[in-house]
This record gives sequence, structure tokens and C-alpha cells, in this order.
Amino acid sequence: MDVSPRDRLDRGDDVAGSDDGGLARLKRSADILVVVGLALASAAAAAVLPAGSTARIVLAVPIVLLAPGYLLLQALLVPTRSRRERGRHLLFSLGLSPALVGLLALSTAIVPGGFKRAVIAAVVTVGCVAFAGVGLWRRWSTERVLAGEDEDDVTHTA
Repeated sequence: MDVSPRDRLDRGDDVAGSDDGGLARLKRSADILVVVGLALASAAAAAVLPAGSTARIVLAVPIVLLAPGYLLLQALLVPTRSRRERGRHLLFSLGLSPALVGLLALSTAIVPGGFKRAVIAAVVTVGCVAFAGVGLWRRWSTERVLAGEDEDDVTHTA
């Protein structure tokens, strides 16, 4: 019996038809989940560890140089399958992240607490989580379209 891509997705199967469903989807999105986990760990380190500690600095570097830019790229660009394209996204994120952190830091001037380290870390972390959510939604909805579903059945904006 031939099963349509729509039936496989409704059952929770992988796009390729394997029966591991959600687990395969999470494996294909591991890069986003790892980066958002790194951002959350950085925020926790900024809140808990004493100022100037080596562990705090080591955990803060990824949130400043990598996480926001990479997650924004995943939210805006079409997901790539090749390792080379993901490497390019990583390099682009190294240039985009500091600028994005600067803009998010400037946005803290309008929140209570103002332009302080803890508030900036919280706003950058919230931004990272938001970008990750959009990136995951976009990646999963793109998979549904690529699996052969009709555009009318999927709410998808490019």
C-alpha cells in the first residue's frame, strides 16, 4: 500500500517515511537546539557565576559571537542540508551576532532596569529563544512543503 506524504506527516513519520517521526525531526533540528541551549547556558552563567570568572567569560562568548546571528539566519533563510552551507551560515553569524547583540542591548533602554548587564543578557536570551522558535517552525513547515503537501494545506510564508 502506497502512503502519501501527507499521511506520513499526519502519522508523525519522518519526511523520508521512517517510523521515528518526531525524533527524526529533532535530529534534523539539532543545530538550532544546541545553539539555543548554549544561549540558555550562557544566560544562566551570567546570572549565577561571579563577574570576571573564567567560566562566565567562556560561556558568554558564544552568546555574543554566535547564537543570535546563527538563530536569526535559521529563522530567515531556507534550511540547508549540506555541511558547506551550514559552515557559511556559521561564518555569517559571526559577523551578524555582534551587531544584533548591539541592537538588542540598545533596546534595553526602554525596559525597566535600563542599560545593565543582567537586563542585556536577558533580552539577548529572549531574542535567541524567539529566533530559535521561528527557525524551528520555518524548518518544520518547509519540510512539510518539500514532502509534497499542497501549499494550501500549509501556512507558509517565504
